[in-house]
Amino acid sequence: RVPTSPPTPAPASPAISDRNCEDDFLQSEVHPGVYQIRERQFVSSNRANIWLIRGPDSDLLVDTGLGLWDLPAYLRSAGLAPQTPDRPLTAVATHAHFDHAGGLHQFPLTAIHANEAAALTAGDQYVCVTFVPRSELPPTMPPYQLRPAQPKLQLQDGHTFDLGGGRCVRVLHCPGHSSGSVALWFERSGLLFSGDTVYLSDRFLDILPGSSVAQYRRSCRRLLELAPRVRLVCPGHFDPFGPNELRHLLSAYLARSSRPGYLLGSCISRLIYCAYLKARNSNDGCAACLRYACCCGCVRSCLEGSRA
Repeated sequence: RVPTSPPTPAPASPAISDRNCEDDFLQSEVHPGVYQIRERQFVSSNRANIWLIRGPDSDLLVDTGLGLWDLPAYLRSAGLAPQTPDRPLTAVATHAHFDHAGGLHQFPLTAIHANEAAALTAGDQYVCVTFVPRSELPPTMPPYQLRPAQPKLQLQDGHTFDLGGGRCVRVLHCPGHSSGSVALWFERSGLLFSGDTVYLSDRFLDILPGSSVAQYRRSCRRLLELAPRVRLVCPGHFDPFGPNELRHLLSAYLARSSRPGYLLGSCISRLIYCAYLKARNSNDGCAACLRYACCCGCVRSCLEGSRA
């Protein structure tokens, strides 16, 4: 159960201006009391969905975007989440990547899986996969860096958020995309908030820091078992979809990742991408690449994957 202490104001992001916050987001109701919110100013395929689940007693925000625009103010102005002391809102990141956890610093009650809490607290740009080309932001914005955030709650598999009135949302640890990736299961409504574990794409990202093909395959099998009870998937990117697409996407990844050569290709791609990302987020790019090449987990991932 989520702590219910009164929220305290969080510091504003330095990139937030005095503009009308309703110009910075757009939203639609996909299910009674469940809203899909997107950042208008972030023009990118990396633009993540922000999901708001309203309960009788409290609200749950699933992912928070980049954190460059005032999301709490938008929720208040749109009448979506007043965040009064007697009605708390908890912001949960499905994982620590910049496009999902970037706005956690704007909220007083926050949560992320324990595996990635330290990286978020430290503002580790490498683990958080910070990569935002200048062309994807308004020209007046400075170069993007994820702001550190201290999560109030470190999640484990099975944790339950009680929103009141029998509305409970359960945490499903689904590592693979990252070590701390979670999905959130709103059983009463049949809604699965899948983060980046599954979305409408023919390519799941298993080449990032903390990725593991073996763990991804196990997570896909777990979600396949849940699929008969799912009515709607609310993913980390792109549009919601139904249970048939969920089964197809998960089964397709399991088939792809079992083919000869897939694991080796994934490991090589991860080595190259992670070395680039490490260098990009280091003041000493050459040294960062060398350090990463010496201690990367690709060999271990290959060995694990061969047993998946």
